Amino acid sequence: MSSQLITLAGRASNIDKLDTNRDIILAYLEAGGENIELTDFQKTLLERWERADELIRRNVGKKKREEIANMLRSIYKYHRATAYKDMSDAEHVFASSKPLNKRYLIGIRIEECQRRIREAQISGDSVFEAMMEKTLQKYIEMYPDDIIDPGAKTIIYNIDARKLNTDMPTEDADAIIDNHLSQLPDAK
Repeated sequence: MSSQLITLAGRASNIDKLDTNRDIILAYLEAGGENIELTDFQKTLLERWERADELIRRNVGKKKREEIANMLRSIYKYHRATAYKDMSDAEHVFASSKPLNKRYLIGIRIEECQRRIREAQISGDSVFEAMMEKTLQKYIEMYPDDIIDPGAKTIIYNIDARKLNTDMPTEDADAIIDNHLSQLPDAK
């Protein structure tokens, strides 16, 4: 079923494992829209989720979830449960308002600081610009770095003595291997 919903340009993939529209749309967004085709229904869902995300971001801390759901209902003329489902899917896909999502909240503050800095530059208010730059730097320091652990790497040298035609002593071969190992990122 899901393999009919999206098409990958000539590549074998794990599409059969993507069993929900949300998973497929998330894969589409992660791929930057390349090589994945959404159905018309999935495009409609994505549009609704983007609107829900926008309303959540704009009204975080200002409006209750019920009010945001009612805003969505007035736009799309659908049931209350569908509005809440769209909000939930938007939060999952765009990480817009998970409780205590510090990364998201700090990211929003960074965006706001950048917007205000641009406004200050346009208006020529260098004092306010400097103050916002200082605030921006504090938020950037607070923002967690993405540390990606590449994981352990195992290098296996397969030496077939039948095909080996060299007069190299074992010590020299060991030295070459040690040299290669010392160039790895986790070398000690």
